Amino acid sequence: MCLIYCNKLDSTPNYIALENALASNPDGIGTMGWSGSEWIVERHLVTDNHTDLIDKLSGYSRFAIHYRYATHGLVSIANCHPFPIGGGWFMMHNGVLGITPSKPHRSDTWQLAQYLKSIGVSQFTNRQLKSFLPILKQCIGGDRILIGTSTGRIIRLGNWTEREEGFYSNSGCLYRPTKRVVINSQFTPPNHRDNDYVTGGLWGDNWNTSWDITKWDSTRWDKWEGE
Repeated sequence: MCLIYCNKLDSTPNYIALENALASNPDGIGTMGWSGSEWIVERHLVTDNHTDLIDKLSGYSRFAIHYRYATHGLVSIANCHPFPIGGGWFMMHNGVLGITPSKPHRSDTWQLAQYLKSIGVSQFTNRQLKSFLPILKQCIGGDRILIGTSTGRIIRLGNWTEREEGFYSNSGCLYRPTKRVVINSQFTPPNHRDNDYVTGGLWGDNWNTSWDITKWDSTRWDKWEGE
């Protein structure tokens, strides 16, 4: 259900972890890098040079990248994050909001961005913003949001995983399951985007349809340092 990574100042990204994020969230990539005066935003549906994209982002003192897993709306550039919310502010979101977009081809995050823009959140005083953010956090439940302000400040809402290189909106790309449970060898291979299943391809082996279909037991995880 998507992943957001934002760096710590002048840190080196974990390239392998971000490659895994891309593999499990294939529906678009969006980036924002702080130039010193504004956010430089890019959106891509497909990238053949993911490493080059990360290298480019590393040239910014602070940046964020969003890997999309579509739950609402079309797989399209228009639905790639970040979304503008007015005044040079941008927003990324990880999770599923309990709202129905007013336009069926748009995403739930797009709908939230329209709301934040309509109330003029980018024009809030510091006092107003300080009062509003806890309300927004409560509204999104267990989801995570990242907001980049027009001064280059990054605001993170929700529970994030902190590591030496930065912050992850979830830790799926940092861990790999180690216990495999056979479900049914005759079962139709699941789509590569099904959260509960991991094909060999995601971890480096080629998928072979003669293999037993397996489900990873999420009760056992090995911490993966990206080596």
